[in-house]
Amino acid sequence: MSLKQKTADVFKTVFPSRGEEFLVFSGFTLLYGILATKIALGYTIIFDNRIPWDAYFSFDNRAIVMTGGGFERHPLANYFFGWIREFALLVSGGKMDGNFRLVLAWFSVITVSLSLVQIYKYLRNITKLPIWLSYLIVVFFSLFSTNILLSFTPETYTYTLFFLCLFNYYAALKHRKDEKFQCWHLQQAP
Repeated sequence: MSLKQKTADVFKTVFPSRGEEFLVFSGFTLLYGILATKIALGYTIIFDNRIPWDAYFSFDNRAIVMTGGGFERHPLANYFFGWIREFALLVSGGKMDGNFRLVLAWFSVITVSLSLVQIYKYLRNITKLPIWLSYLIVVFFSLFSTNILLSFTPETYTYTLFFLCLFNYYAALKHRKDEKFQCWHLQQAP
């Protein structure tokens, strides 16, 4: 298999690839985006540079965004928040204002929406549920407080949710095709 085909397969797995999947993604991006935009531009709950350590729902937003975490850093924070912070600073002109919070929030919006797409793909492609039932389950799951909070929170849980949903779908695809996993961390010890 060529590199071009592998890349296309990865994009097809991670991102929406059919009309119904685009509907899930765009619908939740719109709904969560409206909420996140209102919160980012109207309030400082997403990121407040005046407070050294946030206490928002016991998450340390400022610590995670600025340093990758508090005392115990999550590996995802080390990989993601450096470049997310730099991109947000680039967009906001180096200021940690509403635009900075807006970029942070929209990264979360897109990530949670992609998580819901992975769940929808699992329901449709693996369990073969009808479209209406798959939509109903995804809408039900999207209304959980965890998804709503993570949709505007720059937190490692947001990215963990996405990677867990993606991995479950990927593993189910491989299992369905009777293929071996190509991940080094899944290999058994000798």
